[in-house]
Amino acid sequence: MIEMGCAISFDMDNRLKEIRVSKGLTREAIASAVDTTIGQIYKLETGKARLSDVWLGKIAPVLGVPQGALLADGHCFDAIEADLRRVPVFDHLEARRYAFAAEPLAFAETAETHIFLRHPHDKIVGVAVNGTSIQRQIPQGAIAIIDFSDINLIEGRMYFAAIGENTFFGQYKGNPPRLEPQSISGEHETVFINQEVSIVGHVIQYQGIPE
Repeated sequence: MIEMGCAISFDMDNRLKEIRVSKGLTREAIASAVDTTIGQIYKLETGKARLSDVWLGKIAPVLGVPQGALLADGHCFDAIEADLRRVPVFDHLEARRYAFAAEPLAFAETAETHIFLRHPHDKIVGVAVNGTSIQRQIPQGAIAIIDFSDINLIEGRMYFAAIGENTFFGQYKGNPPRLEPQSISGEHETVFINQEVSIVGHVIQYQGIPE
């Protein structure tokens, strides 16, 4: 179904290539995501094949835009998606190895998986949860979305932190300042805040693993 609010048409001209390029995605990536050929994506982009309701329904979610934005006169959808971020997702071992240094997005190009997320800040990274230290808050296998521009410690918030090259999740508690694990089994220890502990970012939400 096409989103309402814009005057749209089903002319053969469309914005598929324009939006794909703006998202940094190749025809091959789109073809793989929607289970078709590179040639078919080329035909859709060039108007040699009609960008039908079926194709809109398949391709728009991959690009992270409303279906109407892909149509020839879909520019009125741009403002809606102005803060949509293409977020790199790292597995837990990658996160531990990188420890995200001073610039978390320095390793964005190495990520094999991305998700799209609407958020005003641009230093957003996803980390696949592997382990039980956070399972009261985020289920195993989900993706923790971390805002690296927000390291202000606020009671009850979840944070991603590092000691050396080891990374971990914890819920902040004050008096004394500490990060408490959120495991059901109770097998993980509380980490008290000192000069060895670096707060990497605030866990703002989580998502399921992209299919």
